[in-house]
Amino acid sequence: MEVAGAHVAGLGYSSPTPFNTPGEYTEAQMAERLRPFAALKPLVLICHCPPKDSELDGVKPGGHFGSTAIAEFIQAYEPVRFFCGHIHECEGRDVMVGHTRGANVGKRGYLLDLATLEA
Repeated sequence: MEVAGAHVAGLGYSSPTPFNTPGEYTEAQMAERLRPFAALKPLVLICHCPPKDSELDGVKPGGHFGSTAIAEFIQAYEPVRFFCGHIHECEGRDVMVGHTRGANVGKRGYLLDLATLEA
């Protein structure tokens, strides 16, 4: 959807987990479902799963369980903002992922004023 000149797009589900939940996509499926968002500028991307190997997906030192497809999408298309959850240990983190400001909102949520969004 478009709000105040910004495109807001989202993708639920997660990359595969050891729990084999019904809400999992392969990395190829994640990449395929993200592809239509590539041309949207400015983009606010909301995904359940965080980008792999970022400060938004760490469970323990060396333990990263995010999505490589989401990480590659953020690196290639640089959404202006990115929001995720999934990894509870990272709730509340607000960091740069490349050139994109990303936040793991966890259960807290996040209020973003799209009217003041700087692309």
